[in-house]
Amino acid sequence: MLSATENRDVRTASARGVGAYIKPQLCELVDAPPEGDKWVHEIKLDGYRMQMHVRSGKSTFYSRNGLDWTHRFPEIAKACQALDDVIIDGEVCAVDKEGLPSFAALTDALSSKDTSGLVYFVFDLLYGNGQSLLNEPLQARKKALQSAIRKLKRNDKPRLSFVEHHAGDGAEMLKAACHIKLEGIVSKRVDIPYKPGDRSGVWTKAKCRLSQELVVGGWKMTGAAFRSLVVGVHRGGKFVHAGTVGTGFNSENLPGLMKALKARASDKRPFENPKGPKEGKDIHWVTPTLVIEAAIASWTSDNLIRQASFKGLREDKPAKDVVIEVPVPAPGGKPAQRTQGPMMLEDAKKAIEKTTGIGRPGKDDLPHLIFDRKPTAYRLKDDGKTPNNPLLPLIIYRSAVKLLSAYDPAAVFEELFAKHKWSNSWRDGVYDFLHFHTRTHEVLGIARGSASIEFGGGKGRVIPVKAGDVIILPAGTGHRRKSASRDLLVVGAYPENGGEYDEPHPNEVDGEEARAAIEKVPLPAQDPVYGASGPLRAVWKRS
Repeated sequence: MLSATENRDVRTASARGVGAYIKPQLCELVDAPPEGDKWVHEIKLDGYRMQMHVRSGKSTFYSRNGLDWTHRFPEIAKACQALDDVIIDGEVCAVDKEGLPSFAALTDALSSKDTSGLVYFVFDLLYGNGQSLLNEPLQARKKALQSAIRKLKRNDKPRLSFVEHHAGDGAEMLKAACHIKLEGIVSKRVDIPYKPGDRSGVWTKAKCRLSQELVVGGWKMTGAAFRSLVVGVHRGGKFVHAGTVGTGFNSENLPGLMKALKARASDKRPFENPKGPKEGKDIHWVTPTLVIEAAIASWTSDNLIRQASFKGLREDKPAKDVVIEVPVPAPGGKPAQRTQGPMMLEDAKKAIEKTTGIGRPGKDDLPHLIFDRKPTAYRLKDDGKTPNNPLLPLIIYRSAVKLLSAYDPAAVFEELFAKHKWSNSWRDGVYDFLHFHTRTHEVLGIARGSASIEFGGGKGRVIPVKAGDVIILPAGTGHRRKSASRDLLVVGAYPENGGEYDEPHPNEVDGEEARAAIEKVPLPAQDPVYGASGPLRAVWKRS
């Protein structure tokens, strides 16, 4: 049953035809996908939710807040002019070199006004065939959508992509999505009408890695160089500090970000709680109206973000609506009756790879992607600020991994590291400020591009690395990026038998405590590249 408000939306859309903006149906964040034969699952996209209206050959794009954004996606809007009168729900995304939807690439495209490569992923039809479809079940709406987009001109077909849905085991679908490093999955009831503005759990989302919308409260500098964003959220009616975002910035997104920050510059600390950064020469406050999205590892018990990486600006989200998004238990349901057994991981992987075009190596492929390389060892000394490791050397395997065009290069490293019990992997660059880990070792695989990285602090060594190289950092090793190619992509991971993740900066920890913690970190169970028989443990044991 639709509510009175939702029924009004149906009557309005039916009476006026195309042109009446409809509030989008929303997803509730859950801790696991729902089960049951009334649910289907789609890949979770990473872009801007957009509603396309076509009326008598004129197309209009509306943002999630009902703003006219047609001018921001002119190529897609022009392609849709060939459609009959429709209202389509979908998401505009950029697709990166690995075939993955990339929010950072989307914001870069919008900043540079180079939107020709963007794709409108479409997943619902709200109006078509001269009538509102809001009261129709999901399956009927998607079938009508497939038919509607066939009217696209041949050269424009790549600008729209129909989002397939898959029945079966949602848990396996999520596992496959995470395996391929997608955002997660969206699960939807197949038998329910479209419910404008609803977030009651009829649609749910389960994420592989947490992401969080955040409001910028200021930024930090190191000398004349940008260092990080100071961010917050709204909680209990107050704007409170939530931590810092220190990576994900580059030459493409930083100029636009700095322009937006300086336009909001303020002398007043914006946070309404006493915790968090205070006044200082390296910190600059802003009026808290700028919203960003960041990938985060987790929230701490003090409600601070951990290991946050900038993804882009969220121009479609008001700052007042940004709160901590907490997953709830998935809706219950009767388990689906399957005549051919559960949807297995490989089947789900193939379904997702068919949608995204991503190639990922299997375990049998990995031995053919590894070159036998001898380790190069570098000993780094405590310089009074950066502890480094008093016992274990830094290890580099040069050109150890073969990166074929058939595979996502980051996926090769992720599969390789996971096989040898190095987990909690991430994809990003390397911070341009000095940092280290006192409680765990770390491996870095260069998946794309090249860089010069300073290891060991100011008295350490600057070492060039390139795609295919693997660097193994013993606990305590200071490192920062000195320079890098624009396409640099790094995959990091940590030994499963290691300690807890931490990320202190020089002068932020007591030297004696840091050294004591470093010496307690156990040796990894396996070499991240060559496994149990690899040279890492032998080299580190001799040390």
